[in-house]
Amino acid sequence: MRSYLKNKEINPLDAQTILYSFTNCLAELHYIGFVHCNLHSGNVLIRPSFGPLPAVISDLALSRSINSSVDQKNGSYGVIPFMAPELFQGGQHSKATDVYAVGIIMWELWTGEQPFSEYDHDRLLCCKIVQGLRPPVDKGIPDFWAKLMQRCWDGDPAKRPSAGEIDYEVLFGWKDFHDVGLAPEIQAQADAARQYRANHPQPTKEKHQGAIYTSRFIPCITTSTVSLSIQSENEKAKELAAGPSRCDPFAELEMKNKVLRDQNAELEKQLHEAQKAAESVKAALGDTINVGWSDNDKNYSVQLGKDINKLKNALKEFTQLKGRRITLDQQGVNTLLQKYDCRVDPTTKLIISSTLQRYIIEEVLRYTNSYFNKCIEDLDGKSNKELEQYTKADLNYFLEGTILNITSSLKRYIKEFAERRKGEDGLTRMTGVKIRQQVYAVLGSRGFAAADHPFLVKLVKYILSELEKCRQIKDESRKKDIEELAPSTILEIVRIFYFRFQTQIPVVEYHFFESGTKFDPATMECAQDDDGEDEAQVVEICFFPLVGVNILDKEKRQIFNKARVQLRPGFSS
Repeated sequence: MRSYLKNKEINPLDAQTILYSFTNCLAELHYIGFVHCNLHSGNVLIRPSFGPLPAVISDLALSRSINSSVDQKNGSYGVIPFMAPELFQGGQHSKATDVYAVGIIMWELWTGEQPFSEYDHDRLLCCKIVQGLRPPVDKGIPDFWAKLMQRCWDGDPAKRPSAGEIDYEVLFGWKDFHDVGLAPEIQAQADAARQYRANHPQPTKEKHQGAIYTSRFIPCITTSTVSLSIQSENEKAKELAAGPSRCDPFAELEMKNKVLRDQNAELEKQLHEAQKAAESVKAALGDTINVGWSDNDKNYSVQLGKDINKLKNALKEFTQLKGRRITLDQQGVNTLLQKYDCRVDPTTKLIISSTLQRYIIEEVLRYTNSYFNKCIEDLDGKSNKELEQYTKADLNYFLEGTILNITSSLKRYIKEFAERRKGEDGLTRMTGVKIRQQVYAVLGSRGFAAADHPFLVKLVKYILSELEKCRQIKDESRKKDIEELAPSTILEIVRIFYFRFQTQIPVVEYHFFESGTKFDPATMECAQDDDGEDEAQVVEICFFPLVGVNILDKEKRQIFNKARVQLRPGFSS
């Protein structure tokens, strides 16, 4: 998360999404009986992709069972700014110490600054944290964010919320479920805070050379140590006011070396315990805390992007008009171009081919949508006895539709269950999302895979007949190649647009720009092989849609794949 914040200024919706994502992971970890014990912003990972990306927690090496008892009277491992005050006094790691770290991470997430970077991360800072020192909170942090953040880092562990409560408030208290953004009152607070920060820029803090943001062994301090440290600081302040310091640097260095020597034995002991605990955590966790996909999964955003590019190439080949033995039906071409308000010369093959690509995508998705609507009409509400009267062929035809119909019902029941049966676990609230992800992933992999599936056979036949209205291929060998390419290309449209977009968090959207829209290089890429893209030009045909999340909102959008367009020749807006 640290490197992510260095390279990008995030908006409030991104911040909410990141917070919800990693606290959901933490809630799952707590739910199965483990605490993280080393949570800080360096252990929050954010995937760089097209949506407000889910963040996950990592580095479980020091995690341990909630019920395990480890001697921490000498100290514990961590990064001082993210460690709860009780840990500096020999307290045990707990759910509450993890939540304390969440509060500090929230401060860093919103401000983009590292906590206590101006301090030496020594025992004096530990003493100050025990006495109540926290990162500064001003009007640049909105009230809804500050209140939850301050509850998380409360000095009393009993007053801190659970990870599940944080998760619930962030998702259900801040989101607007009639839209994909934040609730209006939450967005208003966020906007006011951002405006305050813009009008009151913070002075740049000089990072102290003793500010350390990697995990290390932190020795415990006693009540007397706190008093002595504060007293020592006051004496140093007096010395500085009186004149140059006469402190012996070698004596101070020797004292630090002694502390390090004392820590060595404890380090080896805790490392051994941490390794054993980590294995238990990994075995218990499995894939339950991550709603994203692994890097080698076909639904991982990078792989999905590669498959979209393959589909673009397949569509280009499928609608190819080059060749002496390919003729155009001018009436069919005119009808097609009029449908999309194209004004180009109707003999321009590049535009005609692109328009065919747009038409094929839209018709495939319209046909697919009709199939699933029919499945719902024919199967919804049917009793088991009525379903028994269907033949195997009928059930085979409706199989994909049946799966989605049951999934929709199950998600609805799970949502109602989560609302009516109160609890702290994040698993219940995420079950509907995980069900959706996994079901659509299965359909994206095997949906309509049978070559003789009646739906696919009819759809392929329909698309080929629509192409025939505009294009006739006289070369039988070439015609056969196109017919063989049709099933795989059409099936991939269904799987990517109808199934695999649904496997993402949030769900991916797509949008075709209309003819005459002003060219926007932020959301479009030009297909012509010319000297450049002129922003004064307008779109003649958008033949592959814009893909992403919040794609029509300039402030919130995250673009995964720009729209592919042909520009209107000889026209500038």
